[in-house]
Amino acid sequence: MTLATDILDRAEHLAQKRQPWEKVWLDTVKYALPMGERFFAHGARRAAIDSFAQGPRAEERGREIFDATSVWSVDRLTAGLESLTTPATEKWHGLGTLDPLAPEPSDEELEWFDRYRDFLFAARYEPRSGFALANQQAIRSAIALGTGVYLVQEAFDDRAATGTAMPFRYRSIPLSECFIATDLAGEPDTLYRRFSMTARQMVQKFGDAVAERVKAAADNPRDKDRQFEIVHAVFPRAERGSGAARLPDAAFSSVYVDVDHRHLIGESGFFEFPYVVYYWQQDPDTGYGESPVMLALAEIKSLNLLSKHTMRAVQQWTN
Repeated sequence: MTLATDILDRAEHLAQKRQPWEKVWLDTVKYALPMGERFFAHGARRAAIDSFAQGPRAEERGREIFDATSVWSVDRLTAGLESLTTPATEKWHGLGTLDPLAPEPSDEELEWFDRYRDFLFAARYEPRSGFALANQQAIRSAIALGTGVYLVQEAFDDRAATGTAMPFRYRSIPLSECFIATDLAGEPDTLYRRFSMTARQMVQKFGDAVAERVKAAADNPRDKDRQFEIVHAVFPRAERGSGAARLPDAAFSSVYVDVDHRHLIGESGFFEFPYVVYYWQQDPDTGYGESPVMLALAEIKSLNLLSKHTMRAVQQWTN
């Protein structure tokens, strides 16, 4: 079996393991996160991509919300947690040595810690880094769905092109695209992301490694924005027993597969797990978490139904 086939087979297995969570997520999104995730029924993702179903969903979902308390509560709790844990106007962490028995740092070392901390915050809150938005969306997803994810990637090419210090870029990843597995300690160490890219974007990122049909689509003005499905698999390199040519010493493998053509289009690695996962309360047996919205979901549905019947009764009385 080829690596691409192995990746797609495990992606399918992780998707099946995630299915029990999806019904609860759909209800949660419907009543508390109308501008949030796009979950597809198992096996229906390809049809959604083919139909280019990328329009806004909030207006459609908003028609079924008759009591918006849950929506407002998620936003208020998100703002509160963000201001308490990662306030944009403060330096909310410092730097130090990992060894608890190390001698006290010298004045020069303390100055270096402070200067490097200041650099990290300057780079993190540089508008193009995307941290503020990615962090906020991950917190909101953890509150509503129990799990929030964002991706941290190097951006040295961007820094070279612009001349500004932005060594990394943050990107919020919808939970609907994420299929997570954990290690023996319960820490996320494997994430398969299933998403779509246009032919033009695939050629920009992967060059000549893409399939011939993708190249032809990218060269055609009518087809260059056609969507293709991609799986990005990040997992411990030791599980494969071999390393990619570009980063043989990296701890994690990074593999991109074109699902439509079952074609390997990119392989490299990461020295650290690049996905940051937030949990409200992690389920001990899976890579996902439960949320306060799930706990209150029955009450949310009851309030929504009560408000709907009250509005209907008032309308009938008025008529």
